Amino acid sequence: MEKETKSIYELIADSKKHNGWTNYETWRIHLEHFSDGDPAEHIMDNENEYDLAHSLRERIEGFIDDFCEEPLIRGYVHVFLAEVNWYEIARHLLENNSTYEQDNSSSQRAW
Repeated sequence: MEKETKSIYELIADSKKHNGWTNYETWRIHLEHFSDGDPAEHIMDNENEYDLAHSLRERIEGFIDDFCEEPLIRGYVHVFLAEVNWYEIARHLLENNSTYEQDNSSSQRAW
């Protein structure tokens, strides 16, 4: 019986997972900003995963820039945000949006 070996990249990725998300940063941003309420409130009409991911990132980065006056702290926050898997959050919101599911039930999206 041959033992399956993982690459160093797969081992690192597995070690960073947090509560089913890519990493702690992704889980925390989703929890704090996108887990309450209706997913549709974060999604524009006909928005795809790519556009939604960029929209979510811009929204959070804009929020930080507007409310965080200390440049050093703002820099640390942006480093944290750089680790977020925005595509995973976007995919999760779209998959949990009943309108999106109905409109895209016959098509399968590939990443």
